Amino acid sequence: MVIAEYVHAFLSGLVLALVSWLPVDPVHTTAAVLGERYGYEPYIGSAYLGIMFSVLYWFRGDISTDLTAVLRGNFTPRFQYVLFGTLFSLLIGFPIMRTLGGLEKISDILNIAVSLFILFAGVLWPKVAPLKEIEYRLPSRPTLLDSLIAGLLQGTASIDVLSRTGFVTAGLSLLGHEAKEILKLGFILAPAYHFLVLLDLGNCGSSTVLLNLISSATAFFMSLAVMAALIKGAERIGTRRFLILFGLVGVLIELGVIL
Repeated sequence: MVIAEYVHAFLSGLVLALVSWLPVDPVHTTAAVLGERYGYEPYIGSAYLGIMFSVLYWFRGDISTDLTAVLRGNFTPRFQYVLFGTLFSLLIGFPIMRTLGGLEKISDILNIAVSLFILFAGVLWPKVAPLKEIEYRLPSRPTLLDSLIAGLLQGTASIDVLSRTGFVTAGLSLLGHEAKEILKLGFILAPAYHFLVLLDLGNCGSSTVLLNLISSATAFFMSLAVMAALIKGAERIGTRRFLILFGLVGVLIELGVIL
């Protein structure tokens, strides 16, 4: 086993974990950066596994609290959001994965459009949030409307040329949430998407256990770092500037200006 294979596995986890939480197509951005530009073979499947477990680790306290409450007969709003959001994701995602394809030619346009939507949502925030009034009439937070919008858009983005983060962020911005809340709602629902993508990808790693472990471990720690940085950034610069910057980064990456 040559040193280059270890580097490929490490970079796969690093790049995929970074772009997975940005409003860009994570799989093809990673393939473009590592494969087309540098001739590396990306380990997508094992890296996604690491990202999925990073989310479960990040929310381990919340998951434990909610499961304890459920055992006592109390279905918390957060548990209901994850449950219904996951169901909506799977109900939409499975049929889309099986029936839709060939979007590669227009995927860049769709992802750029979503990033521009996020950018302009930031410019207009909080004045333009068409579903905000409906959201605030509902009794609990997160609401069923949150899970419906996030789940449906996440399921739609299960085609691996579309940006899950971009679609979910754009949808939740319509509800008038602050950026920190948008990020958290997007993070906690992501494992359902990771499950769909892993099913679609099949065996997209290496037959060598050590290389898969390197890719997964790198993605795990990089994902935790990126999530923490995004949350901190949203807190420091505020929702308006965060959404503008977030959308702008997505546009620049999709256009190939950065990365």
